[in-house]
Amino acid sequence: MCTDMHRPYLNAVGTVLSKAEIVFDKFHVRQHASAALDDVRRQEFFRAGAVMREHGRGKRWLLLRRWKTVHGSKRRELQTLFAANRRR
Repeated sequence: MCTDMHRPYLNAVGTVLSKAEIVFDKFHVRQHASAALDDVRRQEFFRAGAVMREHGRGKRWLLLRRWKTVHGSKRRELQTLFAANRRR
């Protein structure tokens, strides 16, 4: 059974179709992953100093892209961001 992650749906499926295998739809999985990435990104920028915040400002969509689709100056921006964010 494919469903979203809303608890009432999961409860209903579990009650009515107790032996059904539950699979979450990819839209909601991506939505949760994107929200988690945003939370981590915000935490890291607040943890970092002002210089690091400037490196990371406006990079949300760039961070969400697949690495193989990032080219040229955008790839260099990401590499700079990753290098500045390495934990010691």
